[in-house]
Amino acid sequence: MEDLPLPNDTGLPQSTDPIIDFANRFVEQGGTMYYCSDQTQIGQRFHEIVNRYGVDFPVACCNENLTSFLQNIGVPQAVVSTPNMQYAIGALLCEALTSDNGSVIISDKQGFGVTMPYLPQVTILVAFTSQVLPNWDAAVNRLKEFYKTFPNQTWRLRPDEQTRKLTHIYLVLIDDES
Repeated sequence: MEDLPLPNDTGLPQSTDPIIDFANRFVEQGGTMYYCSDQTQIGQRFHEIVNRYGVDFPVACCNENLTSFLQNIGVPQAVVSTPNMQYAIGALLCEALTSDNGSVIISDKQGFGVTMPYLPQVTILVAFTSQVLPNWDAAVNRLKEFYKTFPNQTWRLRPDEQTRKLTHIYLVLIDDES
């Protein structure tokens, strides 16, 4: 009889790949994840998401670089967010992803020193495979190494935590390690 891998405390099969662990946990919690290996795929995924909610909605971005990147790959709805405004659809860059519980880490250091005051009803998170870390402690260490001063505000987002009245969290995970 063949030995089967024992499930870990989440009920998911154990894996040696932290990216697979993160993806399984993120999706199990109700998030939608798109894995992209090139700019064409990223643009296609953004169009799919935006078209579900109406192409007239702007995609508010806290970071000018993200806004420019999305516009350059064919997402004309991408705009730089205005502080203290609420948006139906928003895109955020992630600081880290934690494979132990499928959390996405964001901070006020993304752009302009602030994040959106209210996460939009539809939040599109943009992250890279190189940002997948084993846990919160590793994410904090990454932030300490990356920034001269630690962020004033840091959030752990998980699809099952319906904080800030999110209706759905999408993650566009870009492979930057191939």
